[in-house]
Parts: sequence; structure tokens; C-alpha cells
Amino acid sequence: MQATDPTPAIMTTDQIIPRDIRFNVSRYATRNWLCGDPDQTAFVDGLSALLPEGERYFVKAVRHYQDSITDPDLRERVTRFVAQETNHSREHIDYNNGMRNLGYNVDVMEARLRAKLDITKSPLVRLAVTCCIEHFTAIFSDQVLRHSSYLERAPVAYREIWQWHALEELEHKAVPFDVFTFVTRDMPAWKRYVFRTAVMLKLTKNFIVQLYSNVRDIFHTDGKKLTLMTWIRWLWKMAYNPGLVRRSLPNYFRYYLPGFHPEDCTDKELMQRWRENYHPAAVTENQ
Repeated sequence: MQATDPTPAIMTTDQIIPRDIRFNVSRYATRNWLCGDPDQTAFVDGLSALLPEGERYFVKAVRHYQDSITDPDLRERVTRFVAQETNHSREHIDYNNGMRNLGYNVDVMEARLRAKLDITKSPLVRLAVTCCIEHFTAIFSDQVLRHSSYLERAPVAYREIWQWHALEELEHKAVPFDVFTFVTRDMPAWKRYVFRTAVMLKLTKNFIVQLYSNVRDIFHTDGKKLTLMTWIRWLWKMAYNPGLVRRSLPNYFRYYLPGFHPEDCTDKELMQRWRENYHPAAVTENQ
């Protein structure tokens, strides 16, 4: 199999827009906020519990190489990536504080992830991990924006933070991958392919374990009995109705294609529609 080099980034620097918005989700924290459904809410809240630690990790991984980047456009995109991720981390810290106020042990969830992330010391592996997790967040974000009805009945603060986050994730999703490509420019294409896909395979397992553990802890706090039927019902909703995970699988598997680039999964019309119609000032009604 011949692995080819990734294509150049399509998203231009001025399309990565750091929107410094405060959603104050902790003021409106509520259980079962997503369609009144504890299963779907646990999935999304479990993701939020991963984000502050994850985003700090991403920023450090990419910044490690920033000074060595010779392409001024890529350097500027890194700067904007860092600005967006810093804002995301701040808002999800507040979101997670809302979860704490509801009695969820977010400290345990964050410590569990931090311990796992701290195992990897190699800067290049940490950058490759960042590329993989950014791919996860991008495919989730695509579903959030593509199927806006998923959040239409959610409280405004929750709906706005996830749509804001999704839009910015799609804007900067290629930045870590382009940094990785630059850093490994002297590596044979086949070796780069094997390296990044091997990291993705291991990361996928770890991501599933971390998310499952968070959902389990949320269910436990909610007083749900963790029976086989509990997990069958939860998996049914993830895979079939509404099927967020199932719909994400085609884009997930694209990562394993030789010559993959994150922009291969970009729907330009979807992005443009959200850019034109998203009005973040509307969240001021929560402040």
C-alpha cells in the first residue's frame, strides 16, 4: 500500500475565528437537559468532563513546535487554534462546575483522564494524539451542526455552547494535523501513515474507556442501576436513535485512508451556512 502525503489545508487563516464568549452554563446547570433524556445527557456531559484537560493537552502539544514552524500562515493558524482552545477550556471548566453543583464527581473524571494523558512523554506522540482527538471532536461537531434538531429543545446556554464549540472545532480541525505533517516532513510517507494510524487505534480504545467511565459515574450519581439493560438501552440510543455515534463512523474511518487530511471531511456548504447564520450575541440573554 502506498501512503501519500496529505493535501494542503483548505481552511484559510481568516476563517479560524476565536469568538470570546461566556455562556455561564453553571448558572443554568440541570439534570437531563438533553431532551429530558438521562442517557443522551450522560453522553454529552461525559464528553464535557474530558474537555478542559484535553484542550490544555492539545495546546501544549501544538505549542511545543510553534517556534520551529517556518510557514507564517501555519504559525498564525496555530495562534488562532490556541486562542479558540483556550476559550473552549474556560467555558467547559464553567460547564463542569455546573456538573459539580449537581453532585457529579468531575474531579475524579478529570484526574482519571489527566493520569492517562500524562503517561505519554514523547512530544511527537502527544502531537499525534492531539490530531486523533481533534478528529473525534470534529466528527462530533459535524453531527451537532448537521443535525441541529439534536439540540433544539435544549436550554439556551447548553445549546449555544455546543454549537459555538462545534463551529470552532470545524474551523481549526486541520491545524494540529498540518503541524504534524510539517514536523514529520522528512519522514517517509508510509512511516507517517503507520505512525498516525497506530496512534489512532490505541487512542480510540482509550477514548471509549474514558467516556464509558464518565457515563458510568454519571449514572451512579443519578442513582441508576447499572444493569445489562441499562447499557443496552444507552448503546441503542448512541447507535440507532438518535444514532450520533453511528452517523459519525464514516468520517471516523476516513482517518485510516492513505493521504487523509482533516479537510476531506469538511462540508463547505454546511460551514458557510453556519458562519452566515450563527449569531453568538444571542447568548447574552443568559448573562
